[in-house]
Amino acid sequence: MENSSSRESKARKALKLKVSFINAFLFASLVIAAMTASAQDMMEPAPAPDAGAGYSLPVSSATVVASLVFSLVALMRH
Repeated sequence: MENSSSRESKARKALKLKVSFINAFLFASLVIAAMTASAQDMMEPAPAPDAGAGYSLPVSSATVVASLVFSLVALMRH
């Protein structure tokens, strides 16, 4: 017959084995989750630039021309 202390020590070993298995499973699942989350941080490539948009002005051409004409007239009157 086994005494009660050996049964308790076997039960403790079994419990420790279960706890270590659960901890290993949780650790592995966290590592996998971290790997998939870090794989999603990749940047997308920049879109292709529009053709001919390199010299677009934020104001209309008529405003620029009127400003140049006004400046030339002011320079000639001086």
